Amino acid sequence: MGPVSIGATGPDECGSHRAGPSRCGAPSGILPEAEMATRDQAAAVKLNGGGQIYSRVASGPTRRRRTAVLAKVLLFTVLAGACENPLAPESCGPIPQQTVHVGESASVPMCFNDENGDGVSLSASSSDPVVATAEARGSAVTVTAVSPGTATVTVTATDPGGLSGTVSFSVMVPNRAPQAADTISARTVEVGKTASVDLSASFEEPDGQPLSYHASSSDETIATVSVSGSTVTAAAVSVGTATVTVTARDPEGLEATQSFDVTVTAPGTPDLYFSDVDPATIRAVPGAGITVNFTIRNAGSAPSPPAVSRVHQSNDGTIDPADPAISEHIRIEALAPLATTTILRRFSFSNRALPGTVVFIGMCIDAVTGEQDTENNCSDAVRITITTTGYGIVRLTDNSVADGSPAWSPDGAQIAFESNRDINFEIYVMNADGSGVARRTNSANDDDFSPAWSPDGRRIAFSSRSVLPSSPRFILAMDADGTGPTRLNDLGDAHNPAWSPDGRRIAFQLAPHMTSDDDAEVYLMNADGSGVSQRTDNDDNDYAPSWAPDGHRIAFVSDRGGDPDIYVMSLQGTGPTNLTDNDENDSAPAWSPDGHRIAFVSDRDGDRDIYVMLADGTEVINLTVNADDDSAPAWSPDGTRIAFVSDRDGNPEIYVMNVPVFRSVAASRQDLTGRTRRLTIFLPGPESNRR
Repeated sequence: MGPVSIGATGPDECGSHRAGPSRCGAPSGILPEAEMATRDQAAAVKLNGGGQIYSRVASGPTRRRRTAVLAKVLLFTVLAGACENPLAPESCGPIPQQTVHVGESASVPMCFNDENGDGVSLSASSSDPVVATAEARGSAVTVTAVSPGTATVTVTATDPGGLSGTVSFSVMVPNRAPQAADTISARTVEVGKTASVDLSASFEEPDGQPLSYHASSSDETIATVSVSGSTVTAAAVSVGTATVTVTARDPEGLEATQSFDVTVTAPGTPDLYFSDVDPATIRAVPGAGITVNFTIRNAGSAPSPPAVSRVHQSNDGTIDPADPAISEHIRIEALAPLATTTILRRFSFSNRALPGTVVFIGMCIDAVTGEQDTENNCSDAVRITITTTGYGIVRLTDNSVADGSPAWSPDGAQIAFESNRDINFEIYVMNADGSGVARRTNSANDDDFSPAWSPDGRRIAFSSRSVLPSSPRFILAMDADGTGPTRLNDLGDAHNPAWSPDGRRIAFQLAPHMTSDDDAEVYLMNADGSGVSQRTDNDDNDYAPSWAPDGHRIAFVSDRGGDPDIYVMSLQGTGPTNLTDNDENDSAPAWSPDGHRIAFVSDRDGDRDIYVMLADGTEVINLTVNADDDSAPAWSPDGTRIAFVSDRDGNPEIYVMNVPVFRSVAASRQDLTGRTRRLTIFLPGPESNRR
């Protein structure tokens, strides 16, 4: 028989009587028959299931009988011989070498000749399982690569009678070179220090073999290298840059390389400098005290030891250690690299300091051990101008929206103000230092403005209008905690409420008809909104009333003279007097608590600043000499501070400044032409010397 299907069920042994061919080559239970044929005096005997046997015999009937007997004898002889010598399975031919990579498998089909036709079973073995394993599966052998090398796989085909045949083939597992994986980043090391790199993630071995690592430096005078296991260590020798080349090698000698730079820097040193000085510019009055924050930073790569600093005074806008020291030693604690510390220094000025004097102050810190750059050991200079104007300006709010209309509580502990920090304008309250901000109104449909605190501190009046365009404003009053808001008027456009000193009435401005030619006038009403009465009546606008502390006068703004000026009238509206009669815009009058002075806003110096004048309009002083807009002054109850609004930092914010108590002194000096001029100089003085 020819090639057989490996593993098919074989026929029975000789003599069995089941269907199918027997191992002897004849059907079971059937006597082999001979077919007679005469061909050129020769008889060919063809055996069912066997070959052909040829022999010569005589002719004729007798010959035919003899021939039949002879054929039967020969047939049984052949069959008997076949049963005694069965054939073993035999390979169909050689199998080519198989190439398989580590971790992969290949299925190799098998072919055997089974002349007996009784089926075979397969088994397989590898000469080196460390290189490759082999497993017979059905009519194929699965070869799995384990590690680089060569192994011989032997396959055995065995029939049911125990006869077997074999075939062998070679399996080659190729060795693949290592590969570079993650790039090794450059390293920076100080002289005398080391940097280590774990190489296990920087190379890959596709065949899973262990790698050995080797390294070299392009310049061992800059950095040397050593390897321990998978770690390469670079030791910094001197300043410069060296290239480290790392080689990963497998057991067969195949390699992969990577390189990285090692930059060696000088040993770490501290570097102290002044990173910030706040404020950088100060306006101070004689006798004033100011505070300056000096921030020191260690920009070096090593900690700085404790240091010593001093305050110096200069006249030229720069600070140098050679400038006169005006303080004792100031200790600076040790600083870690990149750490900072802030030194707060308070300065005061003599009452005899002349207005107009300009001085510069700053700090210098002594060089510390190891510090190489000492050119930056002095701070920037703080410019201080002695002036009679406001000083000690502090910002109370700090955000990107608009805050305005500050109003002090009667005890001086809080300030109410308006803000649109929650989209629309609302009334807020904060502590006098800017902390503890709390919202007092909360309406998504209205804007609330111009808060005014009642003298007893229990109520806050304010104006409010719908967010819809051209909506009128109304005067409302609420409890100081924001509860119980009550509308006090129903007609016209009302704004800028101001409480009377006794808290019984409210002054406000009102445009009653809200027509294009309607003008605002000053009105009064009771604290509950009743008893509304008009106090000004002309064809121009009168607005922004401010009640005098004595309760008998009202300051207000009027443009009846062609431009806005500050006026004062009696409570009945009689005797209006222009206090600021000039061609510029003056507005927002605010009485001092003692009634001696009025703060106001004017653009007479080119931009809007806060001014103060005596209640009769004389002795005008600019408190905020500033290129930006300052507005809405409000006196503290003790008369020492003024809260105001300024956009000097980009958007309207609430600020507060100290205001000295002034006394006027007559003096004379020569001007640039040599003429003698009589001046009034304002200096801080006792309460009894106020005018």
